[in-house]
Amino acid sequence: MADLGLVDDLRVRGHITEFGGGLRLELQIGWGGHQHARILVSRDCEVLSEAVVLLVGTPIDAPLETSPPTDLALAPSRPAVPPAGPETRTTPSSHEPPPPRRFATREPKPRRPKVTPRSGIHFSGGAGVGTGAVADVAAVLRLSLGWSWRWVRLGVRANYWVPRRHVAPGTTDDRGGYVQAGTVGPQVCFRPQTRAFEFPLCVHLGAGGGRVDGFGPQTDSDGGPWVEVGGSAGVAWAFLHRERWRLALALDASADAPLVSVGYTIDGAELYTPSAVAVSGTLGLAAHFFVQTSR
Repeated sequence: MADLGLVDDLRVRGHITEFGGGLRLELQIGWGGHQHARILVSRDCEVLSEAVVLLVGTPIDAPLETSPPTDLALAPSRPAVPPAGPETRTTPSSHEPPPPRRFATREPKPRRPKVTPRSGIHFSGGAGVGTGAVADVAAVLRLSLGWSWRWVRLGVRANYWVPRRHVAPGTTDDRGGYVQAGTVGPQVCFRPQTRAFEFPLCVHLGAGGGRVDGFGPQTDSDGGPWVEVGGSAGVAWAFLHRERWRLALALDASADAPLVSVGYTIDGAELYTPSAVAVSGTLGLAAHFFVQTSR
């Protein structure tokens, strides 16, 4: 009971309960023979107190009329200021969804362009040494030209043994001859490779001729056909790579078996007979000119 000065016999009664994570206040105000009810809901007790003060403490100029209870939605509660002191940890209400989790994102790395071998024209040339086709150890020149795909190359191979001076054994008049041989023919190569290296494995067939140019008294020049079959293995390092072409340092080792060869004699005595297998090795450059567009 309270006397506000303007209203006699004022009666105020309230009942507060928890409601939906907040507070629900059932307020009944009586004055004279009149009854008035209000239901207030808020998440903050302070807000409810201020609302009760406004309802009860406002001067009343007219009799209160009886009305059915109604819900009054008040303003959201103001965030409470934590007291000074040690850090306090708050637990979110069960009806409030947890804050979204944030995951660290990693910037994608720039994609490295993929270098894929392309078909095109292949040319290689080298020089080296060998034995078995001409007398002793002689110089060898080797060229190849063809068309390359991803794993296979088809081409033409030319092999030339530079003339080598050979003196007939047991002669006292320094008689002998310059022996040389050369062939050209098809070649097929398998091309296992990495980004910078190629390891060609080839087989080839060559046809050509051999020749001797005699020197000394009573010597003649002579020649004849030469046919051989053989294989080679090598490695090529592409040290310069451009959009339309590639240049590589190439090392090649070859073994050739003469099927038809030429031997030479002086006065019925043997001057030179080719070996059953001629071996040689060359070092040179290999160029590849791409024809297909970039992938």
